[in-house]
Amino acid sequence: MKGEVLNYDDNSGTGQISGADGIRYSFTRADLKQLVPIGRGTRVDFDFEGKLAKDIYVESPAASAIASAMTPAASTPYSGPIEPDLGLWGYFVRAYTAKFVSFTGRARRKEFWGAALFSAIISTVLTIVLMIGLGSGLVQLSQLGRNPTTAEVMSAIGSPLFWVGAVLLGIWGLITILPSIGLMVRRLHDIGQTGWWTLAIIIVAAIPGISLVSTIAIVVVGCLKSQPGENKYGPPVA
Repeated sequence: MKGEVLNYDDNSGTGQISGADGIRYSFTRADLKQLVPIGRGTRVDFDFEGKLAKDIYVESPAASAIASAMTPAASTPYSGPIEPDLGLWGYFVRAYTAKFVSFTGRARRKEFWGAALFSAIISTVLTIVLMIGLGSGLVQLSQLGRNPTTAEVMSAIGSPLFWVGAVLLGIWGLITILPSIGLMVRRLHDIGQTGWWTLAIIIVAAIPGISLVSTIAIVVVGCLKSQPGENKYGPPVA
């Protein structure tokens, strides 16, 4: 079948071919039958299995070398499918279900802030429940008209509502750890950065006196625009 190279990354040795039948076929360097430079626009002849191209013959190696030199991989336009917008709530649900422990792919700004928004709302509601329980216990102590005993203080603070709020808040805090890390990794991927920066942010957050720096870094990462087109972490999502 005749076709044309859509993109080729020499570092990973992978690329895509648009076949004459309108289907896109993936290929690797090992599928090339000639050791010649290729790039976007290179005309090829190939066999295929499913959506994988094999036995690829370059029809115009000289032209492909020029095209490759004149068209950097980073500027190659992306014309493939882009995932639909799920909305703030949809992204939150996906972050805590289908992508609960996902550290691959990319996450657009809306996905990042949607998950952060509803996670913060849940934490706030549980904190309010905890504080209401604590407040009711303190009201009981204030009505004694004397200094409460240690047992009375523990009994008042240990009201059922207080402990319900405390336990649920603790459970929710544990639940958010992996999805939050995964989301930060995918957001970094979306702006073209390695996800290992997440580890640096976590370490800085644990250092007293400079933990605010990590908060600033999270906000900045969440606000940066997505890297246009496809990058090494996957196709664009925005």
